[in-house]
Amino acid sequence: MQMLLPVEVVCCKCLVFRVRRVGVCVVDALRDALAQVKELSRQIPELHAVKVQLETERDALKIEVSDLQDALKDALARLDAANNSLTHLRTEMERRLHEKDEEIDGIRSVDIAQSHSADLLTHCSYAEM
Repeated sequence: MQMLLPVEVVCCKCLVFRVRRVGVCVVDALRDALAQVKELSRQIPELHAVKVQLETERDALKIEVSDLQDALKDALARLDAANNSLTHLRTEMERRLHEKDEEIDGIRSVDIAQSHSADLLTHCSYAEM
């Protein structure tokens, strides 16, 4: 058996001390990790409840968006129908206006012809006098 030299004994004591110090640090780190695991485990049911609530809200929002899209489609269909009706009414009014313009032009032509006839008759009657 070999005998340890005093320097080797001191080095061994230093190593033992360092190992103990590292062991204490590891134990502290494990305690901290266990505490975090316990805290996170405690939060799991709360987080699950929040997840379920968010999923419920998401589903409700999906339904609401779908309903709003349907309402938008209906509103656009009504708008198209109203625009078509307005276009038809505009066309009909323009047609009627054109007819009335032609009727007025016809009446003016008759008035002008009658006025010329009256002028000729008046002119002829003055000439006969």
